[in-house]
Amino acid sequence: MDEKDALKDIADIKALMRGMTTHVNRNAGWFFIVWGIIWIIGFMTTQVIGNDARFVWLALNILGIGLSFYLLRRFFGKRGGQMIPGLGRRIFLIFAGTAIFGILVGVLFGISSAEDITLLVVLLSGLCYFMAGIVGPAKNLYLGLLLWAASLVGRLAFPSYLPLIVAIVGGATFLGLGISFLLRREL
Repeated sequence: MDEKDALKDIADIKALMRGMTTHVNRNAGWFFIVWGIIWIIGFMTTQVIGNDARFVWLALNILGIGLSFYLLRRFFGKRGGQMIPGLGRRIFLIFAGTAIFGILVGVLFGISSAEDITLLVVLLSGLCYFMAGIVGPAKNLYLGLLLWAASLVGRLAFPSYLPLIVAIVGGATFLGLGISFLLRREL
């Protein structure tokens, strides 16, 4: 193989890798959109009706989990063509483990107010994104930091508006990231 052919092969490999990254990010975009909308609706409802929002959250979480399962199956399951073996299962286990941990913390520490539950959800989500940014794309780490900053500012400076701040900062950021992933041709 001469140098010209080797350079062309390297360029082809780089183009394939860019295309795969774009494809994966577009798939992730749908998850960000779903959960961004859920966070906006859920936390704005929490801001307005407080603890009574738990019934709204139940419906939103069932919808979100159902849509997430559908998207996981579509993008990473047998019908969707699995690019990384076991990725869908690993994503599900991370999500399930975090949810179970959050529920246990809530029950064991007696967390029941809308503000405290909001804070727990945001802190756990921030932790997940921060850890994902350590082993994956740095944008996840920054998203985790943003969620932590929103919870800190909301809790300390504007405690009665914490759910609204989370709806705007967290929900709108998720939604915006999802849309930006879908609109990008190449990352």
